[in-house]
Amino acid sequence: GFEVMLHDWFLACPCRTDDPEEADFFFVPHYTACHLNVGTFSELESQALFESLVHSLRFFNRTGGHDHIFVWGSGMGADGPFRSWRRFIE
Repeated sequence: GFEVMLHDWFLACPCRTDDPEEADFFFVPHYTACHLNVGTFSELESQALFESLVHSLRFFNRTGGHDHIFVWGSGMGADGPFRSWRRFIE
């Protein structure tokens, strides 16, 4: 799906850096559409997973999350699998 293709693109992109201090943004791969489509977890479980994930992202608080990119494929928006995302962006 789209989420996998975008992740592959960023992995091969010449703009990629392994030094987080040099990074302009952080792409956060998660494949939520894939997991929801095959029933790995529900949207409610997805919400809990994202909330725990955000707390574990080492550089998330550096800019209040403004430099972290989450992408949802399959036409779904963040208000489905990560409804509380606004609480985490400062």
